[in-house]
Amino acid sequence: QVDAGLKRALVTFASARVLNGVISTLQGTEVVAQPLGFGVTLSVGQILDPVNDLVEQFSDLMLTATLVFGVEKFLLTLFGNWAVSALVTAVLGAWLLLYWRQTCPARYPKIQLTTSLFEVQPNTVTCAGGTAGIDMMLSLIRHQHGLQLATQISDWIILGRMRNSTDPQRLEIAPRYGAHNLSDVSVCETNRGT
Repeated sequence: QVDAGLKRALVTFASARVLNGVISTLQGTEVVAQPLGFGVTLSVGQILDPVNDLVEQFSDLMLTATLVFGVEKFLLTLFGNWAVSALVTAVLGAWLLLYWRQTCPARYPKIQLTTSLFEVQPNTVTCAGGTAGIDMMLSLIRHQHGLQLATQISDWIILGRMRNSTDPQRLEIAPRYGAHNLSDVSVCETNRGT
C-alpha cells in the first residue's frame, strides 16, 4: 500500500507541476489592440493568477505527501527487521526511563518511586502484579496475625489441591486447606470477604 500511495503522490505532484507551468505560461499572455489609434494592452492571463496560486499550493502539498510516503517506506524497510526493531525499542525504552526518572520527581514531588514488589501505606495498598499480590497478602497477615499463621497460609497456597472441571468454584476454607484450628479458619474467612 505504501508503494501505491507513493506512486500516486508522485504522479499527482508531477501533474500539478505541469499544470502550474501551463497556467504560468498562459498568465503571460497579453492582447494588444489599437482601437481608434490608441494602444491598449490587456493582460488576460492575469485572471488565472488565483488558480495558479491554488495549483502551486496543491503541488507543495503533494510534494509533502510524497516525502511522507518515502520516509514511511524507508522506516518500514529499516524496522521491518525484528532485530533492528528490538534494538530501537530497547534504546527508546531506556531513554524514556532515564527521562522519566529525571523529570518525574521534579514535576511530582509528592510521588515516591520505589522498586518494591508491593507497598503498604496508611492510605494505599498496591502491588506490582502477578504473584506480588500473594506476597503482599502474606505480609499483611504476618503484620496483623503473626509469622506462624502467615507461614501456614503460605504452605497451604503452595500445597493446594488441583480441582477437576466439575468441582465448585470455591470450597470452604476448612476443607480446602485441611484447616482444623477455628481461629485460622476465621482469619481466612475474614480476609476472603474483604
